[in-house]
Amino acid sequence: MKKNLLALFALGALYSTNAQTVYVKDKATVAVKSNTLLYMGNGMELASSTPATIINEGNIQINLSDLLPGFTSSTVPANTPPTDTPHYFKNFNNDGTTHNDGSNFVNTYTDATHYGQLMFTLAKGNKDPNNSSDNNRILGKVTMEQPYANPANFNWLPIALPFNGPTGIVSQTVQDFYTATFNLPFLRYTDTSKSRYSSSMLLWDDKDFYYATMFADNPLLAVTNQRVFILNLWDNALANTFTANTGTAARIQYKGYPFGDASRPVKLNTIAGNSTNPFWEDRGAKYTPTEPWSVWSERKNPANERYKTFIGDSFVTYDPTSIKYGKWLINFGNPFTHNIDLAAAFAQNSAGFPENLLAIQKVGTQVKWVKGTGNTTPTQASLKASVTDNSTSATPLAKNPDIINKKWMGDANALIVKPFEIVTFKLDRQVKGSYGIGF
Repeated sequence: MKKNLLALFALGALYSTNAQTVYVKDKATVAVKSNTLLYMGNGMELASSTPATIINEGNIQINLSDLLPGFTSSTVPANTPPTDTPHYFKNFNNDGTTHNDGSNFVNTYTDATHYGQLMFTLAKGNKDPNNSSDNNRILGKVTMEQPYANPANFNWLPIALPFNGPTGIVSQTVQDFYTATFNLPFLRYTDTSKSRYSSSMLLWDDKDFYYATMFADNPLLAVTNQRVFILNLWDNALANTFTANTGTAARIQYKGYPFGDASRPVKLNTIAGNSTNPFWEDRGAKYTPTEPWSVWSERKNPANERYKTFIGDSFVTYDPTSIKYGKWLINFGNPFTHNIDLAAAFAQNSAGFPENLLAIQKVGTQVKWVKGTGNTTPTQASLKASVTDNSTSATPLAKNPDIINKKWMGDANALIVKPFEIVTFKLDRQVKGSYGIGF
């Protein structure tokens, strides 16, 4: 495996003992080559209006500090950055007051194994207890490059967004992200309208188990980390742009505030239920533990689509009488601007990660939808890794011992989730709740 596929865990051995703040000014050029690591042990300040002042082809790791001694909740308001200490990431123009749009910090993309990764770690210290997120130390945008997908293979492109609005400082909406990247209007329609599939993007709703259109009540990237989106590449202006650039050296310039939180929960919403179950408040039952696929697949989602028109399950053998087919699936989007090594995450967090996990799968090389019905079945083999079936099924929530013992089978690349990528977890039974997993 190439070095630039190493996850954050493996880079720990490269830490420097010298904690120095890095300051980069206008007209300077910092180039980080592939397979190299630049470590900044005491934060970073970038003050430049010049595009591509920093060109990252390899790995940049920036240490973000907890609030230093003397900064407490009584002296520092909640979500206030420690502005008189440089333990943060700050990116502004050379005027020193207006934030840059991220064009001066470019994480490049060469090919599937050569691309820039930006990582954040946290120092130990006296942290303000009012700060529930460490994103208040991220004070600027960066650019993450991606190639143009071919609309002939992805008429709806599955995508995770590795960006976030810093808590209490700036909020970036999905609409802002879309229009700033593509210079196109952001279209959204109601789920029940005939124009549903003309929406610019759809968001996976992990409670109602379908791709929903986005409205005013869920626009913030801050509340959609780890979420899975699909980008509309039907016959429209965006599709034309992607088609024109497919197979070329042109790159999409995605810009946003990097997500800097060191630990986030993975939502587990696989439990069945009905409107009498508080966990599924105001939501109808999709399936019960004993219902076969032939029964619950005929139900309709809030967009009036039958679940069988867009739910697939390559983890188990298709059988309409099966009570496992299509159930207990969790879609997860990488929220970071660096890779996640899921095998390492599971091994290091085995006491608090999904119980009874069976397999992991990444999107295949082609995903086509049938407009108006929502068919999302991949037509080519996808990357998959699995563990053997849990031998401790007598205990409802017993951890799968093969995860703890790192016994994985299948494609190792399925366990490396890159920026913008999504992955699907398959469990062998219903689970609800959230688990704090440190990446």
